Amino acid sequence: MEINMTQTPQSSSRQKAILTLCVFALLALFLGAGMWWIMSQERPPSPTRAARSTPTVSPTRRPSGLYVRRGFIRKRSDGDWVVTSGEASIHVVGHELYFWISGRLPTPPDQSAMLRVRVAAFFPNELSATLKLTDDQIGKLKAIGIVDMVVSDEDKQHMHQLWDAYLAETNASTATAPSTKTAEQKLLDTLAALSIKSIEPTLEQHAQVAEQVRSILTPEQIAIATKAGFGQSRRAASRPTRQPGAP
Repeated sequence: MEINMTQTPQSSSRQKAILTLCVFALLALFLGAGMWWIMSQERPPSPTRAARSTPTVSPTRRPSGLYVRRGFIRKRSDGDWVVTSGEASIHVVGHELYFWISGRLPTPPDQSAMLRVRVAAFFPNELSATLKLTDDQIGKLKAIGIVDMVVSDEDKQHMHQLWDAYLAETNASTATAPSTKTAEQKLLDTLAALSIKSIEPTLEQHAQVAEQVRSILTPEQIAIATKAGFGQSRRAASRPTRQPGAP
């Protein structure tokens, strides 16, 4: 009995179709395995992605209301300038430099209230009227000294030297030979560093002054001043000493 091995056109087409499907199935399997392998590998994050997910916090910044200003020097009038850099500013009047921190320090509310009581001794307001400060208390409160920014004598002298160097550089510049701004940049950079350096001493001063004020007031006056919510602004509390001739 003989078996006919000749393939018909229909069976040949069916075999080709099956073979093609098998090839496509194998390709799909290899592609899928390759994609899974690639996606399963740990890729280092791009610089942009890393910056978004893990922001870098400068070690000089504090979790407070302070903020860093871009440095600038502004002349208000002859002999009257304002220098701002980092978190501090300087009011230059003639040859005198008055320092203050540009933002709000994280002074505790109870200390801020005591600082505001001291201000009320100089400038009578609703708080002073409510507390009914006596003449003796007002005199003692006015005798308490405070500054907006605690700066050592050495740092003050250094800033005076940098300011003089800036003026010399500015006065020497002309239209044909403009200033290189070397002294200006050094002044601004030094003030920015000094602003950070002065934060802790200034906060310590606030605590000491608050205790002095507290020792002058009666318990009832302390309760009123604290409950009233006065003294939330550190700058207002120490502003009277900023300008020339102020207490």
